Amino acid sequence: MLIVKFENRTPRPLEKMVEYVFDPEKTDEDCSLGIGINPRFCQDEWWVPWKIYNISPEDIAHTYVQIIVSLELMPVFLKSLWIPIFYEIGQSLITDRRQVIGGIHFKGTEHVHCHYLINYLSFEGTLYRQEHKVSYY
Repeated sequence: MLIVKFENRTPRPLEKMVEYVFDPEKTDEDCSLGIGINPRFCQDEWWVPWKIYNISPEDIAHTYVQIIVSLELMPVFLKSLWIPIFYEIGQSLITDRRQVIGGIHFKGTEHVHCHYLINYLSFEGTLYRQEHKVSYY
């Protein structure tokens, strides 16, 4: 079963959330994803659209949207399949030129799941909007 959870109001600042998403006790470095961004340098690259449009993080209540996707029946030992599956899911979460980082958590959990952080500001300067109905996902 696939479970999709939208966490629009995550209270953690981006820096703390990135620490959580890439926590080595929950995931491995090769289980990090980036769409429009390099996960290794995401702390700096995240702010590029914000600088382009001269928008401060204080101007907008949230700098990211978190979406969690859990593959309840995904066996833990099939690690080679996770990355392409979660990458494709990550691409389906966006409809424009927007940055997404993700971390696949498989350590200490019953269900393999991925935390996606979607930049609230796109490279076109638009704010995040959920474009699809939940049934699409």
